[in-house]
Amino acid sequence: MAIYHERQRLQLCLLHALNNLLQEQHATPWSTRNLFFLPAKQHRNPLTGNYDANVLIAALSSRGLEARWHDRRSAIADDDLSRPNLAGLIANTSSQRFLGLWRSRHWIALRRVHGSWYNLDSDLPMPVAMRGAGEVRDFLNSLRDQGAELFFVFRKEEQGDE
Repeated sequence: MAIYHERQRLQLCLLHALNNLLQEQHATPWSTRNLFFLPAKQHRNPLTGNYDANVLIAALSSRGLEARWHDRRSAIADDDLSRPNLAGLIANTSSQRFLGLWRSRHWIALRRVHGSWYNLDSDLPMPVAMRGAGEVRDFLNSLRDQGAELFFVFRKEEQGDE
């Protein structure tokens, strides 16, 4: 069974991260402008995309999912990655574009597919299999240490105690 993976186009990495997390093309630039009724100037760059966390939260909610911001003061633990209601993770990282002349934010999705964790970053040519929860934990903690914002994505109907 194939793993769905969209590649980076313009500054639409949040849309690619959402679709990669959902393993289907759900979000498009058109759907995020109209379905979520978010003012363009406030939540995205009107020319290229570059959507913010409000679009992430609205898009996930429309699919019965909830994004929970991870407190950067604490490290990711193995227990965080083994919750049965965990649908995946989305990271918002800082990245340099155009030969390092321009700093931007980049959205990355990680999720389990067929029992294995994958890095579904749209900048990668293909999904990258990760060697278990330990590698995922170390990767996420490295991103956190570099200033990334991390979101755990949970299925709403299966939420357990915090």
